[in-house]
This record gives sequence, C-alpha cells and structure tokens, in this order.
Amino acid sequence: MGGNVAVKCRIIPKEPEKFEDMKKEVFSKLRPFSYETEEIGFGVKALLATFIVPDEEGQQEKLESTIASCETVDSHYVLEVSLVG
Repeated sequence: MGGNVAVKCRIIPKEPEKFEDMKKEVFSKLRPFSYETEEIGFGVKALLATFIVPDEEGQQEKLESTIASCETVDSHYVLEVSLVG
C-alpha cells in the first residue's frame, strides 16, 4: 500500500446564509488541498473541497466523519477518489 488518495467532496451548509461559517468550521478541522465554491441555485452554495489522505484502511471514513461532525454542515458527498503520486 502506501501513498495517498485525493478525496473530492461536495459539502452543503445547513443554512445557505451561513456558507462562510461552514467553510471556516470545516477548515478549522481539516486542511483542504484545494477548494472552490459551487453555485447550486436559489442562493444555495456548496463547498467543493479536495483532501489528501493516506491510502490506508479507514482514512476516508475518518475524513467523512470529521466533515459530518461539523455543526454547520447539512450533508456531504464524496464525488471522486483517486490515487496521487
């Protein structure tokens, strides 16, 4: 094994007007490799964030659990998982 994987997630806030608060909370617990804001519509935004985690059993679940533990997060979805050099 060894190496790392990139996990790209879509993270949606509980309240659309609290998007920046959600982003700050997520970033206080996790350090994204990259991120962008996605306009979903009707004033709703999602955070698209890519995190680098070790390619080891349980690491992706740990990442998802940390995201879910954020009080300002309504839901999150893993969009893509890929090996990185």
